[in-house]
Amino acid sequence: MGSLITQKHSDGTFDVRPLLFAQLYVIFGFNNGYMIPCAYCLTTKKNEITYTKILNHLIALGQKFNVIMNLLGVALYRFFTVALCPEGDKTIHFRLFVTHTVIFESVALLSKFIWDNIWNVHDAIINDLPRTNSHVEGYNSRLESNFPKHPHIYHFIELLRDEHLYQHHKAEESDMQIRKRKKLYNNIDSKLKEFHKEHIKETITNAELAIKCGRAVKTTPIKT
Repeated sequence: MGSLITQKHSDGTFDVRPLLFAQLYVIFGFNNGYMIPCAYCLTTKKNEITYTKILNHLIALGQKFNVIMNLLGVALYRFFTVALCPEGDKTIHFRLFVTHTVIFESVALLSKFIWDNIWNVHDAIINDLPRTNSHVEGYNSRLESNFPKHPHIYHFIELLRDEHLYQHHKAEESDMQIRKRKKLYNNIDSKLKEFHKEHIKETITNAELAIKCGRAVKTTPIKT
């Protein structure tokens, strides 16, 4: 995973892991419409220490081969309407969460995520990058269809070698062409960009921007 990819994602999957491990954690790079798995990590735990060790190890490998590893943006986007709004506009975020009762587990969790530029996907929309982790979920489904449930470790390694070869060809393909997106997703992103322009011109309010974005992606308000 080098500096040429435009976005990073990560996710853990559980059914394809050998029973000795807690999960298979995969880090992806997005390039020209292709979500390419770049690192497979079998972990015995699922905590911050484990993920920190993984990222530090990848950075060390990059230094060894003179590759700049920018892993700051490795994250899964939790898809709420607020993530579609411009980062840093706290008025939009606060009003959205108060008036539309999107519920977080705690105030601390709210403050952690609501203004996080890693979690926010507004810039991804403007730059025609994925605003959800649907590509990643699709890849997990692929693994589950090609791997048996909880394979023996040696069988797992054999299957992963085959998967790596297939994905290597996909990575080369991503350097030669841009994968065409579905028209539906392009239309939604066009609406979101238009709402953003209206907001910059101050023809719609902060709250109206949040509501319009939510309707464009068909989110359902939570009632209490």
